[in-house]
Amino acid sequence: MRPFLSTSVGQKVAVSVTGIMLYGFVILHMLGNLKSFAGYDATTGIHKLDLYAHFLREMGAVMMGHSTVLWLTRIGLLGALLVHLYFVIKLTIQNRRARPIGYKLQNYQSTTFASSSMVYSGFLLLAFIIYHILHLTTGTVHGQFVEGRVFDNIVFSFSNTTTVFIYVASVALLGLHLYHGVWSLFQTLGLNNTYYNKHFKFLATFSSIVIFLGFASVPLAIYLSFIGK
Repeated sequence: MRPFLSTSVGQKVAVSVTGIMLYGFVILHMLGNLKSFAGYDATTGIHKLDLYAHFLREMGAVMMGHSTVLWLTRIGLLGALLVHLYFVIKLTIQNRRARPIGYKLQNYQSTTFASSSMVYSGFLLLAFIIYHILHLTTGTVHGQFVEGRVFDNIVFSFSNTTTVFIYVASVALLGLHLYHGVWSLFQTLGLNNTYYNKHFKFLATFSSIVIFLGFASVPLAIYLSFIGK
């Protein structure tokens, strides 16, 4: 028997499972970022975004040490992303090889746009994730990084026009990627139904817009001086 992941069905399942994992993380990460608007804690005087970041770093610290669980989570998510991207590329290549020459031009263009944009946006998002880690996680490419001062770090960063543009453009690309991804996820899972398709499409559209606005609101609010001053 062929290994499950060597079949197209197994590869589609891998794409779907890793896609759901990454989609869930994106939503949680967005909600965490929105603590930038929460202000300072009345008792400690520490910004609530910093308190949230401290909570994440100290998860499981008693048993595994400072930030261990957080970094294991990051590594696991990066692994899921690489697996997701690998099988998307593999399925795209297989689909192009299997496509009959007699396909109608309209269908060919539609399929090519959807699959190609997912692959390219996936690579661009991977590059952005690496930059994001070096920028606001390790501080390697940050001009004034202070460990644990998350709010101050983003205020400094998002006062720069180029940085704000990179982040807003990247989360716009993320929204487009998720629109295609969420929509195709239901098709992959065999939920292609005339009645439910409009609901699936609404969910894909709505969630991608909300995620874009949620992520973009923080750098834009800081850049426009609504918060951070």
